[in-house]
Amino acid sequence: MSESQGGPSVERMTPAGSAGVAVLLVTGRAAVQRLREAFSRELPRRGEIAYGLLQGLASAAEVAAEVPAEVYDEVLVVRAAPADHAAEDEAFEVHVHGSPFLVAEIARRLDPASGPLRASSGGGSNKADFRERALALVPGAPSVLGARVLLDQAGGAMDRALQDLRAKSPAERRATLAELARRGRGLERLFRETTVAIVGPVNAGKSTLFNVLVGADAASVSSEAGTTRDALSERARLGPWPVRFLDTAGERDLSLAAAAGDARALVEQEGQRIGADLSSRADLVLRLVSALDAVELPEPRAGVVVLLTQAARSHGLDSSAWPAGAVSALEDPDHARRTVEGSFCEALGLDRSGPLWTAGEAVPFDRRSIEILDSAAGLSEVTDTVLDELARSL
Repeated sequence: MSESQGGPSVERMTPAGSAGVAVLLVTGRAAVQRLREAFSRELPRRGEIAYGLLQGLASAAEVAAEVPAEVYDEVLVVRAAPADHAAEDEAFEVHVHGSPFLVAEIARRLDPASGPLRASSGGGSNKADFRERALALVPGAPSVLGARVLLDQAGGAMDRALQDLRAKSPAERRATLAELARRGRGLERLFRETTVAIVGPVNAGKSTLFNVLVGADAASVSSEAGTTRDALSERARLGPWPVRFLDTAGERDLSLAAAAGDARALVEQEGQRIGADLSSRADLVLRLVSALDAVELPEPRAGVVVLLTQAARSHGLDSSAWPAGAVSALEDPDHARRTVEGSFCEALGLDRSGPLWTAGEAVPFDRRSIEILDSAAGLSEVTDTVLDELARSL
């Protein structure tokens, strides 16, 4: 539909939301002229493609104030002839990076008189909105606190937070969006289980610690090496955080016995293989080293927490005298749980300084929403147009 027919001069051809590339259809003399002024090269002829920068899209107020032109994006421009445009009209597809806020702002600058950016007849989004996604996750939430947070989001907590932003200054808007994204990153493990694998040599106290952490005698405990020959899995909580603990087979060299056809060694060796595979895919690994063994502790590395076990047997029963990271699950299970919880939070960057969440607070509960908020917070200016697009994109 041409501009003279009253149709929008900038339309979104691709679905709303975050994506690698978004396509805008620019038609109508005024919008095409602004595109011509903003594009760093000549606009292409029919059937051609031009690559360049989209820049200098200044508003009248910015021109009057002599605000320097800024570069918005590297874009591809394709001259098109949609069937519903008159032959004499110009039509261009502008392919931009798909941040919804960048797309909305470019559209607003190309067509200042337009309202919210609309999708063309072939566009639209097939995603459920923020409230619907939150409500759908409630039945399967792995923690009570996670379910409460999700229910608040389903009840409109994010909508209210975004509406409140309209009364704030530009700087406050950016800071609030950044805080929302930070809050989401800090709480995202409430909405999914974190897998923690317990690994180490035979008789390092893995099964004893596992039983303490899950609150049940799920794993057999024995001084006989190789008692655990398979990986055991149990759900539990560390504070408010839902966790799935894995108890793996003890590490020891079984190559000679397995090569000789020892059936027990072959079974245990397969258990070791399973444990190694599961621990390689775990969110966090607790590597246990017995204080009774005169060995050097492994070097710390990302995703691995080293614990010195059976500390009471080598350092006495007073846990305050134990080295940092030392536990003795059999003699002091409460201390072992506190130590593991502290190490868990520190390794994963989880806040323990105060209340995790206050009823009514907005929380982006999935990675997609967090990335959208991060993207908006990174803009030089969070306009009302950006807030409109943010509400639609979430």
